[in-house]
Amino acid sequence: MDLSKKKIVIAGCGQNIRPYIQRVFKNIYTIARLFNDYKIVIFENDSIDNTLEILNAYDKKDPNMILLTERNIPVPTYLHPCRIAYCRNRLLEKINNSFADYDFMVMLDLDDVCVAPIQIHHFKNIFKNKVWDSVSFNRDKYYDKWALRYPPFMKSCWNFARRAECHRYTMKLEHHIIHLLKNNDMVPVLSAFNGFAIYKIDKIKGCIYDGRNKERPLGNRTRHMQDCEHVAFHRAMMEKNNARHFISSLILFPQAPTQHPRSFKLSDIISK
Repeated sequence: MDLSKKKIVIAGCGQNIRPYIQRVFKNIYTIARLFNDYKIVIFENDSIDNTLEILNAYDKKDPNMILLTERNIPVPTYLHPCRIAYCRNRLLEKINNSFADYDFMVMLDLDDVCVAPIQIHHFKNIFKNKVWDSVSFNRDKYYDKWALRYPPFMKSCWNFARRAECHRYTMKLEHHIIHLLKNNDMVPVLSAFNGFAIYKIDKIKGCIYDGRNKERPLGNRTRHMQDCEHVAFHRAMMEKNNARHFISSLILFPQAPTQHPRSFKLSDIISK
């Protein structure tokens, strides 16, 4: 596929992400340069550091960036997946209203999981595969078990009565997915994210994120009432648009460095 003839929207939401913004945006622009046209849509809320100031600087510098921001979003802080679902849905609203004719959407986390220099050859290679409607990627350590669903692991890893049961289920899931990704180029799943995923735009039409637990709650704690917001989104894509979800065994982001990110000034912001 000739990406230079395609259009992409790169989207993400963040709060208090100042230490990571510069390196994440370097990766964003590495992706953007591959395409004929791009848009960057960012949603920020309630940061108490200078995240908003830095994002505003990027927004002013790049006419292809759209910065959405909101104070005091109407979801309690203890309902974390529901808060993130609210933010991601604001991104989807903008994308569906303004960029529905684009070819692809990337949804990525704007924190430390996407700061390592992207292996852009792996990103480009995934477009040679025609089977996927959404694709996420392997990691040196596969961390995002809450978003992950495939037979026989069809439950939320937090929806057990006891934390010990949650831990046992998570360990089995981690061992199983590592084995599958070691032995397959692409693994079909019902849901996966792992910090970064690519979507065909026509497959997200009519779909939203939802952080509420759709399983039967196996307890009365907050964790039993919630689920990862990606699960409902990916389920809707399958039900509404017959989407096919996969995990690639390729690693886009090698293990991030352990040292604290260097401080920088607004004048350090990279050019496109």
